[in-house]
Amino acid sequence: MPINFIKRLLGGGDSARIIHIANPDPDMTKLIEFHLGHLGYATSKAASSDGTLALLEQGQKPCLFLIDMTIPPDSGIALARSIRKFPAVAKTPIVFLLTINDPSDPDRVHAEVPHAHILPKPFCIRTLRLAIESA
Repeated sequence: MPINFIKRLLGGGDSARIIHIANPDPDMTKLIEFHLGHLGYATSKAASSDGTLALLEQGQKPCLFLIDMTIPPDSGIALARSIRKFPAVAKTPIVFLLTINDPSDPDRVHAEVPHAHILPKPFCIRTLRLAIESA
């Protein structure tokens, strides 16, 4: 969704209700957008780390990043590190969407990106809402 549309939607650019979705799966992104809309959030999205970083370079300041760990070209962790280099969003909460294949996966993520939140996949609307509220 273009930034100008979001600014108009929120009456002048208030980023307090914009969540950025970084997810390579378009169907999952649409589903998340649908649920976030019902929770009162506007969204921006990118299917790659490069797309997310381009939006940040344009001045976007979401209230939260929802990042799939499989985001190309590197990973969600690499994207989070890059996001932290932008002073305007350096402290913005990050929620990782993560398929937990190994019980140590969350510990690995927290070691790489302190203070990040993890939303295990698959998830339901209730756990999505709770993850956003706790971030």
